[in-house]
Amino acid sequence: MASNPNYPDKPGYGTLFFVAPEDKKHPQGPDFTGHVVLDMDYKAGERLNFGLWQKQTKMGTTMFSVREDNWLKKKKLEDQQPKELHLVTLNLENLVTTLTQTFLFDGN
Repeated sequence: MASNPNYPDKPGYGTLFFVAPEDKKHPQGPDFTGHVVLDMDYKAGERLNFGLWQKQTKMGTTMFSVREDNWLKKKKLEDQQPKELHLVTLNLENLVTTLTQTFLFDGN
């Protein structure tokens, strides 16, 4: 389905349009046609979840707005990423000296 310049494609979104029986090219043709622009890569056999919202076009045609539901997939990928650790090395002698000078030594 060609993109409409007034409604540019966005990753993770798409549309489905109802095909009236008289507009079908074949009696067993689909009841809806459309597209989804995927936001993530998928492997064969992997489940693609999505949500649908029924809407009316400006011309009164019924359509469905489609949104790729990939929050769980993104969370699993984030959980698999190595976590960055920040290590702080303390020089104990310098720390003791600094604390002694700051809190215990009043300079008199």
